[in-house]
Amino acid sequence: MPDIVSAQSSFTRVKQELIFQDAPFAQCHASTLLETANGEILAAWFGGTKEGNNDVKIWTSINQNGKWSYPLEFANGNFGTEGTFPLWNPVLFKNSENKIFLFYKAGPNPRE
Repeated sequence: MPDIVSAQSSFTRVKQELIFQDAPFAQCHASTLLETANGEILAAWFGGTKEGNNDVKIWTSINQNGKWSYPLEFANGNFGTEGTFPLWNPVLFKNSENKIFLFYKAGPNPRE
């Protein structure tokens, strides 16, 4: 077996805070953060009544001037005649042109 090397990171916690106190969903997790070109922080996560339920959506919030916006529904998993599916594992990405992308999975579970 190959040797596994553990590396210590030298990260400094800048700030710790909650994005919201009350939310329009019972459960949420799998958050992702991104710093925008003008220094704001954009957050996304999935939330609903319970992971895997068809009401699980992608939500976003942005921190502008030190204050988080109320959670905004970004994607709801409604694919019209194909049905409604839970959404999973959002990932925010900013390319070299500062264009922001939000990737996420839609389907009955994150493996299919």
